[in-house]
Amino acid sequence: MLAGAGLLWMGWSGFNGGAPYAANLTSSIAVLNTNLSAATSLLVWTTLDVIFFGKPSVIGAIQGMVTGLAGVTPGAEPLVEEYSIAASVWKLSACDLCEIARNSVYQSGFSHALKSHWIGKDYYKRGPDGNDIHKTNVPHIRVEFRDTIWKEEMQQVYLGKAIISDEVVP
Repeated sequence: MLAGAGLLWMGWSGFNGGAPYAANLTSSIAVLNTNLSAATSLLVWTTLDVIFFGKPSVIGAIQGMVTGLAGVTPGAEPLVEEYSIAASVWKLSACDLCEIARNSVYQSGFSHALKSHWIGKDYYKRGPDGNDIHKTNVPHIRVEFRDTIWKEEMQQVYLGKAIISDEVVP
């Protein structure tokens, strides 16, 4: 029974981790979320066995593990989970979440075609020129502010000698 449960857990991690079709940060976080959910559920179920029946049981532990695996599958993708937690903890607005999502796509390993489709055809340009407000829902003034602050920081880091192009190579 334990061998089967172990194989199930391992296979489930591969299933959730393989969902992004790439070995990248997204798949790593999906595997991490899967393992955390299964382990936490297993420990909680075992603790409840001890509280209600006076001793832990293997069947209870396996039931907890399966419950955790089944519960995490819809949420194994990291972004939805992380954004909702971030919004709750730091009281982020919808605009804040849109900016985080835009930056996640911008910094991701997705192809130029996908980035163009999701955040705008000029996404590789710096500042508001690279922001398609209709796709990102991020106001130009916010993008301009971030760009200005970043340029000032680069000048400080490079002692006023930073050379900053208007475009980033897609």
